[in-house]
Formats: sequence, structure tokens, C-alpha cells
Amino acid sequence: MGLRFHKKIKIAPGVDLNVSKSGLGLSVGPKGAKVSVNPQGDVYGNVSILGTGISYREKLNKNNKKKK
Repeated sequence: MGLRFHKKIKIAPGVDLNVSKSGLGLSVGPKGAKVSVNPQGDVYGNVSILGTGISYREKLNKNNKKKK
């Protein structure tokens, strides 16, 4: 099992800076519906039903090809 690190810093209402071992990410949106960008540049849409633990996450930039 590997060691993981993640810290969320609230910048403004609905805007969070996500700090992890792999770098900085950003999440924008109200509770229950966010758009997030991770350190690798992947964009995700997140929707959840508050208070239930039920959520759905989908990668939004599926056609982006990373340069090697």
C-alpha cells in the first residue's frame, strides 16, 4: 500500500486549490457539481447527491492526446 497526500484549500466560495504529491489542481463550482483540473491537465465533471455519498465523475477532455 502506498502513501498518499491530499490537501484542499478554499480560495473563495466554490473555488478550491487541491495540493497533492503530484502537484496543484483546481476545482470550481457549488457543492454537488464541480469541474476539476488535475496537475496533469485532465478535466473532470463531478456531480453528487449531497448527504448520500452517491456521486458521478466523468473525464471531460477525453480526446486530448498527451505528448510523449
